[in-house]
Amino acid sequence: MREMYHNEAELSPTSPDYNVESLTGGDPFYDRFPWFRMVGRSFVYLSNLLYPVTLIHKVAIVNEKGDVRGYLRVAVQAVNEDDNADQVGVRQSVRIAFESPKAIIDKNIHNLDDRIIEGHCNLDPIKIDELIECDADSGKGDSSVASDFKEEEIPDHLGVGKEFTFRVTVLQAIGISAEYADVFCQFNFLHRHDEAFSTEPVKNTGKGTPLGFYHVQNITVPVTKTFIEYIKSQPVVFEVFGHYQQHPLHKDAKLEGTVRQPPRRMQPPSIPISQPVRSSKFGALPSPCTAHIHAKVDVLVWFEICELAPNGEYVPSVVEHSDELPCRGLFLLHQGIQRRIRITIVHDDSAELRWRDVRELVVGRIRNTPESDEDEDNDNSVLSLGLFPGEYLEIPGDNRTMFRFEAAWDSSLHNSPLLNRVTSPGEQIFMTISAYLELENCGRPAIITKDLSMVIYGRDARIGPRSLKHLFSGSYRNAEANRLTGVYELLLRRANEAGSPGVQRRQRRVLDTSSTYVRGEENLHGWRPHGDSLIFDHQWELEKLTRLEEVERVRHILLLRERLGLDKYNNQIKTKQPEYTKSEKEVCNMVAKTGNINIRGKQKIQGLSGK
Repeated sequence: MREMYHNEAELSPTSPDYNVESLTGGDPFYDRFPWFRMVGRSFVYLSNLLYPVTLIHKVAIVNEKGDVRGYLRVAVQAVNEDDNADQVGVRQSVRIAFESPKAIIDKNIHNLDDRIIEGHCNLDPIKIDELIECDADSGKGDSSVASDFKEEEIPDHLGVGKEFTFRVTVLQAIGISAEYADVFCQFNFLHRHDEAFSTEPVKNTGKGTPLGFYHVQNITVPVTKTFIEYIKSQPVVFEVFGHYQQHPLHKDAKLEGTVRQPPRRMQPPSIPISQPVRSSKFGALPSPCTAHIHAKVDVLVWFEICELAPNGEYVPSVVEHSDELPCRGLFLLHQGIQRRIRITIVHDDSAELRWRDVRELVVGRIRNTPESDEDEDNDNSVLSLGLFPGEYLEIPGDNRTMFRFEAAWDSSLHNSPLLNRVTSPGEQIFMTISAYLELENCGRPAIITKDLSMVIYGRDARIGPRSLKHLFSGSYRNAEANRLTGVYELLLRRANEAGSPGVQRRQRRVLDTSSTYVRGEENLHGWRPHGDSLIFDHQWELEKLTRLEEVERVRHILLLRERLGLDKYNNQIKTKQPEYTKSEKEVCNMVAKTGNINIRGKQKIQGLSGK
């Protein structure tokens, strides 16, 4: 930034190169669209090089959110002198060095001395001595087979001072989404993030076939204690990138046969989503819970307004469905007839989701526009309806869970002229309903909110659909058509348990300003900030990444133990099975045909006489 300000000060508006940096993207805050986007990362451990044996890994490709976006097949093997002499099919070879911890410390101390001489460092000399005397083996792992090694038990092929060559073969990428084209993979060591080894891009057809890289990389290193400690406990990071299909400047990356998106004018308008109507029993809405999400359940809700029929039964009123309506449906009601609001909740059977009872059904915000401009505190039309006990429905042949409840609705109690009179031609009435339901093993009620639109006709008027399409199709006579539907996502969050890590911090008292009015907030149309839930969501994403990395470590350990024959019980069960699985053999054969990798059928295991 300082250099930019200095250069900008030297230029004048009449300069021919004025503002050229802004045009070329010189702005440090200029957000360029990346030509390639990262699909995800994978971790491959190298402790099998200590023995040495060949392992073919199938590791998960995880994105920054902790979601698995595919799988990567990677082979890691040691290369002896005979294999090293035969370079047929090996595309790349490189020689790298693993600096010892003492060399790294000496380099840091040298840079530190330069800064002290220049007067830019105020570090205490005592802390410098502590830095020199620090333990160089702090990164040693303790949960792998390699941790059983002692310094005197290191195999001959990894003698300190010798040169050791191993081979990393990127075989295939499986399950990559079709939205990424020209997929390639690169990998690097943790301490050499600026030096990566990359494969050639492979076209992703999106037909589910694995992407074959078959990229072979020979790596030669002088053996040091740092290198041995690294392959004992540290992984190699694999990053998969893909050319984003929707890139506006890459026409060749678009899928063939894609359908052009319809113009915005042809898309239906957005459905208004209102905040829940405030309940008299529960008061102000509690702040959003910040605990981890335990489960997500999709819930289908049916909304019906029933009117009293001459036979004494409550029959659902006629609903006119249209995508052009603000609420996607319009209830056609009669004036001066007793009504009930019926709500049915439908979802897949789940042991974690059991509806206990409905606590309250609130109706309010009576208006003649889709948006509500009235303040919540000044809304005198809010009414809590009388409830009937809820019940579970059982329909033969349908294994879904259905919970239904009804509430008596006397529209005259709202004292609203819109509900008391016959609706004028071209006018619609809107209202918001909120149901507060109690669930088993849940400390907070579930809130279902829906905006309903209606038209009130005379008491003796014959009501039918106003659209000729519905009139001739006869769909209005179907009982299932006389209701509105809504799909909701129910989030079940974990309750804070005493003694869990970080529970005291999560239970701290936070000043709740969610109900405080801020000038101009009516322009946000009901939007509210998330609070500190974003922090906990980010922590949970980091936790998922850590867990996935540990899973790959455990998989590597189990695969290595099975390869070495350390699990006797598993060996007794699998005595008749081949050394490689069928899929692994197919991959090895494909690579062998191209001359990219040589996998030996039998390899000598050294240093295991005492194991």
